[in-house]
Amino acid sequence: MPIVAAVLMFIITKAMQVPINRSTKHMFSSVQHKSSVLIQTLAGMDTVKMLGATGSRLFQWKLVSDHSIEAQRRNNLLSGLATNISILVTYLVTVGILYLGVHEIAHNGMTVGGVVAASLLSGRCIGPIVQLSGLVARLKQSEDVLKAIDKVFTLPYEE
Repeated sequence: MPIVAAVLMFIITKAMQVPINRSTKHMFSSVQHKSSVLIQTLAGMDTVKMLGATGSRLFQWKLVSDHSIEAQRRNNLLSGLATNISILVTYLVTVGILYLGVHEIAHNGMTVGGVVAASLLSGRCIGPIVQLSGLVARLKQSEDVLKAIDKVFTLPYEE
């Protein structure tokens, strides 16, 4: 049963990578857009004040900030969903082992200590796999951050 759960968690982790990757890219682009709006506003502050465009710049800032927050929320939701599904599978494995163990105890095929030991061992086997699914999601996000930083450093210098 733990082997089936491990394979299931691996499949779930791989299946969740596509939407997580898409969400991470969207989040980074929205954060970059928010930063560009901030820099443009600060660079042209005198013009904004002179033309009385403070209200429109604040409105644009609010829209961009809300969009960025929504993208970050969606990204966190998808990352958390993958981890929560893995934890659910872990609990289902424990319940399955206890269910089968109770039937074995009823038919004198196993002792209570054997069921407890099987339950503990299954948790020790599945635990690292659950951590691996969260690690894979964080690894992809770190790779995307590194690519974004590399992209910034390869831009030509402004004079």
